[in-house]
Amino acid sequence: MGALFSTESSIDWCYTSGPVNLNQSGLGLGALFGILSQGSEGVLYALKRSDSLNRTLVGSSADFSATGKFVSEAELQGDDVLNALNSGGSCFIHDYLGFQNGYPILSWQLTLEDFKTGAISELQTFVQEADYEPENWAAVRKIIEDSAAQIRVAADMEAVAALLTQAKAAVYEIETKADAAERQLAEARNEAIQLLENYVDLSAYRDQEQTEIRQIIADAKSYILLADSIEEVERHRDEARSKIDRLPDAWQYYQQVNMAAAAQVDSYISNIGEVIFTAYVKTAIQIARSAYDSLTDEQKELVTRYQTLIEAEETWARLEAENEVTEEDMDMAAEVDLLIDAIGDVTADSGSAIQAARLAFDSLTEKQQSLVSHPETLIGAEEVYNKLRASEVIAAIAAIGTVTLEKKDAIFAAQDLYDALTEAQKALVTDYQVLQTAIVTYQNLVVAQPVIDLIDALGSVSDVTLDSGDAIVAAIQAYNMLNGDQQQLVHNYDILAAAASVYDSLVRVQTTIQLIDRIGAVSQASGQQIADARAAYDSLTAGEKKLVTNFSVLENAEAAYAALGNPQVNGSAGTEPIPGNTAVGQSGQNGTGSGSSGTDTGNRTAAAGSASGASGDGTASDGSASDGTSSGGAASGEDASAGTDESLEEALDGSLPAWLEEQLNGMGVSLDDAVDEAALLAEAANARRRKNILLVASIVFSACALLTLLFVAALRKGAGKRREKQVHY
Repeated sequence: MGALFSTESSIDWCYTSGPVNLNQSGLGLGALFGILSQGSEGVLYALKRSDSLNRTLVGSSADFSATGKFVSEAELQGDDVLNALNSGGSCFIHDYLGFQNGYPILSWQLTLEDFKTGAISELQTFVQEADYEPENWAAVRKIIEDSAAQIRVAADMEAVAALLTQAKAAVYEIETKADAAERQLAEARNEAIQLLENYVDLSAYRDQEQTEIRQIIADAKSYILLADSIEEVERHRDEARSKIDRLPDAWQYYQQVNMAAAAQVDSYISNIGEVIFTAYVKTAIQIARSAYDSLTDEQKELVTRYQTLIEAEETWARLEAENEVTEEDMDMAAEVDLLIDAIGDVTADSGSAIQAARLAFDSLTEKQQSLVSHPETLIGAEEVYNKLRASEVIAAIAAIGTVTLEKKDAIFAAQDLYDALTEAQKALVTDYQVLQTAIVTYQNLVVAQPVIDLIDALGSVSDVTLDSGDAIVAAIQAYNMLNGDQQQLVHNYDILAAAASVYDSLVRVQTTIQLIDRIGAVSQASGQQIADARAAYDSLTAGEKKLVTNFSVLENAEAAYAALGNPQVNGSAGTEPIPGNTAVGQSGQNGTGSGSSGTDTGNRTAAAGSASGASGDGTASDGSASDGTSSGGAASGEDASAGTDESLEEALDGSLPAWLEEQLNGMGVSLDDAVDEAALLAEAANARRRKNILLVASIVFSACALLTLLFVAALRKGAGKRREKQVHY
């Protein structure tokens, strides 16, 4: 529009897509207005063109204010701008036939059949087969085909738009490949974690193996929850199972211990050798017997040479019956005395010597034991040794201190030392409960540490974005899998809680944005979608609302939906395009053309036409101008100027243009009524023309007065100079 001066003028719900015409004027060059002095303006858009990058929306304004908004080609073709333009009434529709480069056109510029065709085409192309599995694509196709059939028999454009909205909403409910992949990945994660948690019975393992298994499972959970594919989930699951399979359960572990004990007895039996009537053979037999009798029932079953021991004992008994035993008893006792003397000073390394002496002593008969010189020395050595062994375990337990992951070796070394003690020695370890508590704490810490690591990996709360979702969910799931004692060890839980709160807030914002984006072009069926988007927005906090980047889209949609019952133009199929519409379509399609200004002295605004001057080709309006604004289309170039002048002259003459008279006759409007209306228009036009003439005259008069004053001042100054130069005689 070239200029807007009248306070009674109102320009709203319009856009321009053409260039600014530089051929006729070099003053007041703006994408929307050349000069903006008075009047009101509302929803206005200008296409951001490569040939007008340095152009402002308003070339010159009385208060240095601008109006409207620059939009890109995609934005001008999109649903949001369409909804905004329709906030004053259901006037605009999508340009399905490309009359205006795909930019919004007035509803009467398409026939109902063309609108149906365009709507069906949009419905058939807004999703792609490649995004769906075959069965889901079949469901999508059925929705599209059923909706297309309903659109073909729809009675009006409003019904077509409503059916299009309903069809899109139904398609959005069908699962895409991306949705299915995300769901399947989540299911695979849950199945893998559940399998690992129930893979073995922990009660079948010793404490040390239980701890290792818990750590393996905890680590695997962390990896599985962060896996990006089902294959990666399965790899981590299988690796964890393989590690667990390599650990011995309690039976396997003690079987190994039992086999070692049985092997030791077998070695004692082997040491017997040939049974002859000598003291060392008797001692060897008795040592083997004592060692065998000290085994558990399970261990005894593993002794492979027990029959050899029985045979040696039978042979010795026979030999003993055949020979006097008095001297032999003395020899046996002497052997034990030698073993006791070999103990010496008791140290931590005296275990083997003490054990050998004890086994030898216990193997003697009561008569022979009575011949041992110093059995009390053996008993004293055992007491000292037991205390030494117990003190080693006590010191190892005390060295553990505060339980951390680094204390694993210290904790289980202490447990191994304790397990190696005899029952008498274990009874001397008074703080064994401390060791048991340390083991439980370490086991809990092993499970809790991966959760701590997951939380640490989140970074600070300020780093949380929508992309943090998988990591936060993984940390939350891992934390929820812990028991109460384990959760107490997660020292950075507050960070997780804060990060989850921030992420939930971002998700609410993103959900609201998505609900708004899905509204699309508003129709009678858009009510629920708009209500859902509004409810989601209203449920946000004040801070969250500031993050909703497309809130204006919701406002435009609400305004357009509210205006559906207040159409500004007749959108029925029977309405014919006004003269010049064909030229408009061509001018808008090519993006060129140089017509007259959209506003003349009668404040008439061209709609969906090709304007120039201050704002160029392709300016569209729904005709909501309060001061003589027409809703027609303007032809481009000189034809548009000629058509406007002829229409004005005919209006001033009191007659109607031929094309308008034909339309009025076709609509059943009487010629007299039309003439009266034209006369009123002409009178209003004459009044505005007189007002403009007076304004121009006052400006001219003021300029003349100023020039006159300047001329008089110049004359007076010149006369003074002449007087100064006059010669006196």
